[in-house]
Amino acid sequence: MAMDEEKIIKIVQDYNSLQDKRIANINQANEILRLSKEAIFNYQRGNETDAGYALSKARDKIKSLNEITKMYPSLQAEGAYKACLEEYLEAELFGYFSKQGEIGLPKLPVNIEPAEYIDALCDFIGELARKAVDLAINKKHEDLRNMKEAIIDLYAALVKANPSGLVRSKLDEAKRHIRKIEDILLDVSLKQ
Repeated sequence: MAMDEEKIIKIVQDYNSLQDKRIANINQANEILRLSKEAIFNYQRGNETDAGYALSKARDKIKSLNEITKMYPSLQAEGAYKACLEEYLEAELFGYFSKQGEIGLPKLPVNIEPAEYIDALCDFIGELARKAVDLAINKKHEDLRNMKEAIIDLYAALVKANPSGLVRSKLDEAKRHIRKIEDILLDVSLKQ
């Protein structure tokens, strides 16, 4: 039986090429993740300029990464890719909230799977819980109450997903964040 050496060489070259793309994809996804976290951190501190800059850089990198994953669809299943999309969406959600004062779904440069979208929305509730602490400290109690109601509305919509697995865990975590906000409001009302 003769071995078709040329075909085997081609298979190995294709594999190595894909592995190189995979490593580059992971590195770029990690940079998007970092920039998204930086944007959230700056939004939390009221530094809209630096937050917007980090988010803009993340958006540009997402577009570039999306072009690569279109050519190599198997890379879309990579954990780093999914994690960066989730964190990026969370940053976009928090940025929208920081600017508009309400929960809104921003226009995104890429499609995000429903599970990652729900995960990002749940993590966004966690960021809002951290923002609630800031609102309480700065005695913005009406803003805090309004935010709590918006979060409860968002959570009520999310639980209709009948989630399982990681999405279920994220929803449970979001519920704990809501409890934290309710505790903050209780403390505020008892001190008034």
